[in-house]
Amino acid sequence: MKRIIIKVSAIEHRGEKRIKVEMKKEARGIALIKKVKGRLWSQTKGCWHVPYTKAAYEELKELFE
Repeated sequence: MKRIIIKVSAIEHRGEKRIKVEMKKEARGIALIKKVKGRLWSQTKGCWHVPYTKAAYEELKELFE
């Protein structure tokens, strides 16, 4: 199965520090990101973002290894 490549970076969204997740728009990647607790889609920034926590980062690493 083809590997999904993501790029993560720190951002601020509505006054809160978050982890920005960038990836190609494909159903498999979207299904995986939706498993992360606290994930949100930002229409303004055009990306998914998750809480800026070690737990969320570790979850991303596990899902998108």
